[in-house]
Amino acid sequence: MSEPRIAAAIVTMNKRDALLTLLARLGEEQIPAFVTTNACSDGTPDAVRAAFPAVTVLESAHNLGGTGGFNCAMLAALDVQPRYLALIDDDALPDRGCLAQLADFLDAHPDHVLAVPAIHIASRPAWLQETGGDVCFDREVAVESWNRFRENEGLPAHLEIGYGSACTLLVRADAVQRVGVMDWNYFLFYDDVDWCLRLRDAVGRMSAQDQQAA
Repeated sequence: MSEPRIAAAIVTMNKRDALLTLLARLGEEQIPAFVTTNACSDGTPDAVRAAFPAVTVLESAHNLGGTGGFNCAMLAALDVQPRYLALIDDDALPDRGCLAQLADFLDAHPDHVLAVPAIHIASRPAWLQETGGDVCFDREVAVESWNRFRENEGLPAHLEIGYGSACTLLVRADAVQRVGVMDWNYFLFYDDVDWCLRLRDAVGRMSAQDQQAA
């Protein structure tokens, strides 16, 4: 099998139907997927194997959290030697072509280590959940999400960001091999923020693109 341009790393826990919708979208775009199932009780592993036999399922009897689940999926995905890894939440749904456009941006900007799309709220598609953000330890609340809960109007084509959300995130695979996966000491929150800071410090800049994931 030829080395894919993008491979997807996904973690899920009892969101079978949303996950199957996401996997169908990735299948349309011929993006191989690696899924960690965290102590699922809704039949997710069997449903994925039945509907998408080419998807790699990493079935865990224990809840590894978002961090552990993403890390296991990323390490498995690296075996197929993709150029980019896409981290995607199980209930996110990138627009058709979104991941390819993020990859095009990184192809054209070798000084950037990762790119994320504008994240929209699925129930209110015109409204943003965030466009990445930044971290400043001089503030009382160090982590700040940008453009949170505002309409997507007047945004530039891309923003330089300090971190991107693992809701949907495209990162250079060779950077992951160099820096490593997320810190296993995290379970869920701020794992992506910490990881982005380490990637930025070691490798390069980051960008949020005016593409959409919900």
